[in-house]
Parts: sequence; structure tokens; C-alpha cells
Amino acid sequence: MLSKYILYAINQLNSNSIKTGKTFIQKLIYFSLPPDQRHKYYIPYFYGPYSENVQQLLNSLIDGNYLTYENKVLNSKYDIKLDKPNVLSSRFDKTITFLLSKNINSTKDISLLAKTFMILDDNNLIDKKAKANQSQLNILRNSASLIGWMELINLEDSELRKYITLSKELESNILN
Repeated sequence: MLSKYILYAINQLNSNSIKTGKTFIQKLIYFSLPPDQRHKYYIPYFYGPYSENVQQLLNSLIDGNYLTYENKVLNSKYDIKLDKPNVLSSRFDKTITFLLSKNINSTKDISLLAKTFMILDDNNLIDKKAKANQSQLNILRNSASLIGWMELINLEDSELRKYITLSKELESNILN
């Protein structure tokens, strides 16, 4: 079932002139999944949240000729329309709309957003006592340090605040 959403998302992004690679799709799916599934399927990884299941599905879609992957860009060979909207398709649409409205169309931007989102979203990555005693900037930097996400640690405070705000806006948009 998720394969249909992947094809749909790639079509939507490509139709909006966003060159979509595997990293971008990994993050889009991460944002669009309900929190329990995010925590079940995704782990912290070099470019942010990563799912082996999603990676295998992408590779299967490429091997099955549903997708092409040339010059690190994914393209769907089929124009996928979803029969009837449901919660997941709504979350995908809201996520895509949000990313477009905020001009988040590069791997770097979506990776930084996904890393920030994951740390803020995942209570396992932030000690509850630390939450009460530290600023969000310190919590993010400390958590990013534990994971090894140096580019997040090295962001200027204003940039890090921007990604915190975007993370909160994204979650709010997906839920509404």
C-alpha cells in the first residue's frame, strides 16, 4: 500500500518542479506517517530519519520499473491517482503542501528539518529532566551530538530556531 503513496508523492513533487531523490522521499514519508509508525520504522541516520523498509520499497519500485532513478532523481513511470482520500493520503498532501509553501525543496533543507523534527518528536531522544532544565536549542544540540548530526549542532541559533518553528508548524499542519 505504501508503494502507491510513494509513487503518488513523487508525481506530486515532480509536477511542482521538485527533483526528488531517495533522501527526500525518506523524509517525506517520515513526516507523513502517524507518530507511532514513525517510531516503529525510522531510526536516526546520517541524513536524518531513515527506514530500511522504505529503502527496500524504493529499490523494489525501481527494480520493478515503476520508478526510474537517474542522476539521483526519482521519476514515476505512472501517473498515480488515489482512489479515495484517507488519513495517510491527507497527511501526504498536507506535508507536500507545507514543504512547497516553505520552499523546502533541497536535500539539505529537508534533512535539517527532519533531524530537528525527529529530536523534538521523539521523547526517547530527550531526557525528560533535561526538557525541564534546558532550552530547546540546548536540547537539540545535545541530542544531535549524541546522534552525530554535526551540521545541526553547528547551525547558528537563528537557523536552528527556524527549523524548530518549521517542525512545529509542520506537525500542526499535518494534524489539522
